[in-house]
Amino acid sequence: MLSELRITGSGTLAINPPEIDETVALYYSGRDKPEAGVGFMVSQLATQSVVAFQPLSDRLAILSVNGPVKLHLFAVYAPTETSTDALKDAFYDQLQTALDSVPKRDVIILAGDLNAHVGADQIGWKETLGRFGHGNTNNNRLRLLSFAAANDLMIGNSIFQHPLKHRLTWRNPASKDSAILDYVLINRRFQSTLGNVRVMRGFYCGSDHYLIRARLRLRLQRAKKRPTPPAKRDWARLCDLAVRRDFQVMLSNQFEALAPSNNVNEEQEQMSTAIIECAE
Repeated sequence: MLSELRITGSGTLAINPPEIDETVALYYSGRDKPEAGVGFMVSQLATQSVVAFQPLSDRLAILSVNGPVKLHLFAVYAPTETSTDALKDAFYDQLQTALDSVPKRDVIILAGDLNAHVGADQIGWKETLGRFGHGNTNNNRLRLLSFAAANDLMIGNSIFQHPLKHRLTWRNPASKDSAILDYVLINRRFQSTLGNVRVMRGFYCGSDHYLIRARLRLRLQRAKKRPTPPAKRDWARLCDLAVRRDFQVMLSNQFEALAPSNNVNEEQEQMSTAIIECAE
């Protein structure tokens, strides 16, 4: 999942990232101005398991992936701490609506720049925040933790014990200030499938964000193609005298050519096939 893509519009592109020796698919969601923007970078092999991409806004998109249990990935980019309450409320309202649209029995993962300092204090949040949180808190902490708790989500970054350098996701380009602003959340019933969450040093998502690597112990399945529905036959055309006459003559000839049988089921199958062939 990617935040702050700053690509206009929405769609899919084939790209060659400088750190990866293969062509990958970029699913992106933006608006008419090169601001904000979210998306997904998916290997060509994994694209065979993608069943749906929903570019909802420049701050939210959903990618649904087929597997033994269906997986819904939410790419998110929350408003900053200094944004207005109205903008923050609108973001979380849209995120809640999107989350309500997917079955809770499926795996749900939210990831991206949530612009929140959740800190390390678990009091009141033990079902949502793990033992390895970090840093101070801000107003966006309450919004994020409240949203996570209401939807039975766990903050994956706080589950695993890593050196601090593998937990900090953001640095101030103008100073040495660093913090955790990017998170991976998963519904708690599938918490055990989340193998590891850590920051990859030297890889950047945007100008000042490190890339988080999260391992998920799930097998993917190729997206199933929906069977082509049988052609509909316009039986109303039998109201036309010429069509009805032709149909009756052809059907009579077909019935005369049927081989006699003592099996009622076999006869029924032969007659049904004859009717359909004549209709076609």
